[in-house]
Order: sequence, then C-alpha cells, then structure tokens
Amino acid sequence: MGDVCLIVAPHPDDETIGAGIWMARRSHCAITILHTTDGSPRDLTNARAAGFQTRRAYAAARRRELTAALALVGGNRIRLRRLNYVDKESYLHMGEHVA
Repeated sequence: MGDVCLIVAPHPDDETIGAGIWMARRSHCAITILHTTDGSPRDLTNARAAGFQTRRAYAAARRRELTAALALVGGNRIRLRRLNYVDKESYLHMGEHVA
C-alpha cells in the first residue's frame, strides 16, 4: 500500500480545483477527501442561478458532480467524507471540527 493522504476542503469542487492534478498523479495513494460543508449556503442565489429551488437539491447536485469528477482522477481509491454543515457556516463549528 502507498501513502495515505487527507484533503480537507470547505465544499465540493474545492478539492478538484485545488488538488485535481495532484490526486491524479498520486495513484499510489489512498486519498480521503473531507468536506466541512454540504456545499449549499442558506442564501439560494447560487442554487437558483444553477436552476435549483432548494438548498437540499443544490447540495445533492454538487455531490453528484463531485462523484463524477473524482471518478475521472481516482476511481474507487478516493473516499469521501463530509461533516454536512451549511455552506458558509463551517466557521461556526470550529470546536467540533477539531474534536
């Protein structure tokens, strides 16, 4: 087994933008990605701009996009975890993050 790596990102797409090539070049690594939020803020501006009417539907769509993107770089060697805090509110739970 190769190295074990953890990527912590606020919400889906940050890991792809920030570490997509890095992940693709590390086929020997077992990678876990931890998102601290569900990717959908209470303010529905982004959700509505993307054609969604609810926070939940927008969060689910972002998760599906993430799964499809990661399949291109890592297949089944990348594990996904999330804390499910509302996007843009992760900072309110820093004590829980540390624990």
